[in-house]
Amino acid sequence: MMGIAGSGVAPYTDAQQRRRWATNLLIVAIGLVIFAALNARSGRVEANDGLGWDGRQYAHMVTGRVLDGTVATQTRPLLPLLTRIPYYAGFDVISAFQVMNVLYAAALYFFLCLLLDLYDVAPVYKAYFVVTVALCIATAKMFAFYPTLIDLGALAALSGATYVVLTRDGWAAGAAALVAVFARELGIALAFFGIHRDLRQGRGVIRTLLTYAPAFVAMFLVRQWAAATNLGDRDRALLTAGDFIANLALWLDPGFVAFFFYFLLTLIGGVTLLLVLRPGWCARRLLATPELATFAAVILAATAVGNADIWRYLAFLLPVITILYAGYVRDHRPGAVVLSAALLVTLVTQQPFSQMDMTRYFRDWFPVYVARTDDATPAFWSTWRLRMILTAAAAVTLGIIQWTSARSRRQRLSSSP
Repeated sequence: MMGIAGSGVAPYTDAQQRRRWATNLLIVAIGLVIFAALNARSGRVEANDGLGWDGRQYAHMVTGRVLDGTVATQTRPLLPLLTRIPYYAGFDVISAFQVMNVLYAAALYFFLCLLLDLYDVAPVYKAYFVVTVALCIATAKMFAFYPTLIDLGALAALSGATYVVLTRDGWAAGAAALVAVFARELGIALAFFGIHRDLRQGRGVIRTLLTYAPAFVAMFLVRQWAAATNLGDRDRALLTAGDFIANLALWLDPGFVAFFFYFLLTLIGGVTLLLVLRPGWCARRLLATPELATFAAVILAATAVGNADIWRYLAFLLPVITILYAGYVRDHRPGAVVLSAALLVTLVTQQPFSQMDMTRYFRDWFPVYVARTDDATPAFWSTWRLRMILTAAAAVTLGIIQWTSARSRRQRLSSSP
């Protein structure tokens, strides 16, 4: 194994490596079974003949030219271009996206396993994490219901690129950052992560800049190109710094703030709650590896000014959450009771096997849009108040279970000879 500084993991033997690969492939298969079940149960988005909104623009980039997307979607050319492969092979455009989403899901689960392997996470904890990811809205159910998006592929690309940056340097790390940026612009967080990590570990400034500067240059150039192809079309223009500043006014709305923190706490179901319930440990972990904090800060800043698509942006925290989870299970060894309680939280907050429709799509997943319209009825607000109260109660209960389990474990260790 290519070790990483501070992981404390010795290189694997060939036999260990083969077992780990076999285990990882089995975990990927379990994740894909869950993803298939979500696809069978979720239903499909109805807008624009099943293409949705952003999805319609990505579909145009597959069936026509890259220029046929909006300026924003044109800045993410990699995955629509890849989707042309099944489309040219004879699939209709929606089926082409569905085929690619299965491949993206498999790649995502595999790269998450590889990231966890860097910290020698036991197979049962790896499987638990991948199962949780496969059950969550931001990392699975959204794409079962609304397949013509590129976000699942972007998550896979970002996770794979993070693995490369952690295990390689030089041109390989630079190429990985480029892939992440061309998949989705939020991948630039990985370049910030790589720069911070290299400088912290004492690599030269010039070498570090040569590695990651291409990602920043590429992001700038592709945005300039996309904007230049749509001059005069205000509806298709890129958001400006003024737009982002204006979006900060949302933070004066208590409803937006409540939705933001709800989705942050429940992003990866019970896993994110387990981490949040260890704030001191998380703070120490981020201080020990501050490049993780840099990665998280970029995504959180983009989400804070990104209007109503809260969890769609927050989902790109997944590599950070994965690494924190690896440290959490290594340090705290949560048992079956804790993991079962966290899984129950995942099932309740994500409702993975429920049937979706357009009303629930906006009410449950994009409530900020509803809150701005006349559709924000008293029933809407009472539903969300109840949901937040129940989630807070679940967090308190999970915290008590986690604390009790940790105390019992300490007592067992102290009493053992």
